[in-house]
Amino acid sequence: MVIIKKPSKKSLYFQYVFLIALTIISSVVSFAFFLSLFDITLFKSNRQLFFEKEYINPAKDRSLFYNAESGKNITRENGAIVVLVRNEELHDLLSSMRQFEDRFNKKFQYPYVFLNDKDFTKEFIRATSAITTAETKYGM
Repeated sequence: MVIIKKPSKKSLYFQYVFLIALTIISSVVSFAFFLSLFDITLFKSNRQLFFEKEYINPAKDRSLFYNAESGKNITRENGAIVVLVRNEELHDLLSSMRQFEDRFNKKFQYPYVFLNDKDFTKEFIRATSAITTAETKYGM
């Protein structure tokens, strides 16, 4: 025979409080999920605010590259790409240079300055000069 004990008032009180808390939490989570479906955010991080208000995307705003007052194209600053590298790191460097050339330097043609603690080998000079059309210089 099974004896079923009647719960005390204190026990029932805690059960009700627990159910109410669980209901509130699930409602908040459901509301947050609902807002995320419509890309509505109640609180925005500093990063989100920066990219919405202050950040200027250079791909969309061509005024960053063109000076309306003088009528000159200002797409390139004076500068050079300085690379500290050893002869034995040639393979890794060529991979990085190829990516850099494809994504950036083929447009701007910044010169490369390669620095090493020893003289550069002929193979190194030939390979790095062949991968770019920009000017290359080598030094110790």
